[in-house]
Amino acid sequence: MQRENLLKTEQIYPLGFTFSFPCKQEGLASARLSAWTKGFSCAGVVNEDVVKLLQDAINEKVLKSISYRQK
Repeated sequence: MQRENLLKTEQIYPLGFTFSFPCKQEGLASARLSAWTKGFSCAGVVNEDVVKLLQDAINEKVLKSISYRQK
């Protein structure tokens, strides 16, 4: 992100993402991972809201993003 000069904390970045694993969608911006497939595995993620996990990771990097939760 530094190389691409994307760490401007005053900048708001619109963000969309595709998560290609089986999820139970609970809302427009909420989906719980049902199971890992395709040989992937990451402890502590099954049954968690993957949208929230992504937003938490963005927040840790002190980046601002437009979120349906914030509107």
